Amino acid sequence: MKSPVELKYITLAQIIGCCLVILGHSFSFVTPYPCVLMEECRFLYAFHMPLFVWCSGFLFAHTMQTERKTFVQYASQRALKLLVSYFLISLIGLVPKILASSVLNDTLNMDAMEIVRAFLVPREGVWGHFWFLPMIYLIGVIGYLLDKISKKVGTWIVITLVAFALSFFKSDVLGWFGVNDVLLYFMYYSMGVVSDRMAFNMKLCNWMYLVGAVLMALALFFTITSGVGMIHCRNTVIAILMIFAIVQLCRMYADRTTIQRKSLIAQTYQIFILSWPCQLLVGVVVERILHMNWTVFIPVVFVTGIVMPLILLKLMDWLEEKIDVRYMSFILGR
Repeated sequence: MKSPVELKYITLAQIIGCCLVILGHSFSFVTPYPCVLMEECRFLYAFHMPLFVWCSGFLFAHTMQTERKTFVQYASQRALKLLVSYFLISLIGLVPKILASSVLNDTLNMDAMEIVRAFLVPREGVWGHFWFLPMIYLIGVIGYLLDKISKKVGTWIVITLVAFALSFFKSDVLGWFGVNDVLLYFMYYSMGVVSDRMAFNMKLCNWMYLVGAVLMALALFFTITSGVGMIHCRNTVIAILMIFAIVQLCRMYADRTTIQRKSLIAQTYQIFILSWPCQLLVGVVVERILHMNWTVFIPVVFVTGIVMPLILLKLMDWLEEKIDVRYMSFILGR
């Protein structure tokens, strides 16, 4: 297996991706903020999740999951980490969501079908910000099966191109189980796999990204003239270029950092999961009770989304060590 030292720049990219997602969740709920910030938020949303999915694909290939685990082992371990967290958190949050619906301007009726959809249509989930958990799970399982068929770079490049074509498809039916999001983001996962498989020649890999961005730019040009999928193509170009830029920046500075790779990677999902409820609580206080404007709201909620999950994880470790029971870790997929 390849040396873990090589993954330090991927760890940095994951940290940046985590912070960018939390920043995207830091904009005020009701209080207006400048239009320029709204455009920056849209720009951010174009690439922060693609970056995270790209890292997942790279790590999947780099750690050689298909050689080390059977399909049942891989699928069951990922289910414990991702799906159990998704369903348990949704179940725990069901009553608070109903009680707080008037405060959050986000209603959830007690209609049976709406409750079912809240669990099985991730974008309409009890807490919609956890939609990425089933999406990452399905992408990983599909990636495993495809990698079993062929590990060749050429095959995965073809998969990337097919995934790009499929990313244009979207329907209400495909909202179930997060299939829409799988189609939208799988291209970046396969790009991550290709990047690892071409890591012996990173210059070639980098050129591939630039060529891909140029091709997406051409696609953008034609869609502008035809008016079909313009926003999607634009966001794809932004995502590819930003992934390229961030990964290269991380490669440049990885050796100058002293990061604890294993602990940071292990906590990434937990920080994601805990950040939103922490931000939600603090955001309601700052906006609804203290009536602070966006200049206070955004930085306070952003810092909260990073600091509070880290504090909670430390407290959780201390408490579980005292009581010798790891229920909370199980809920968070630790």
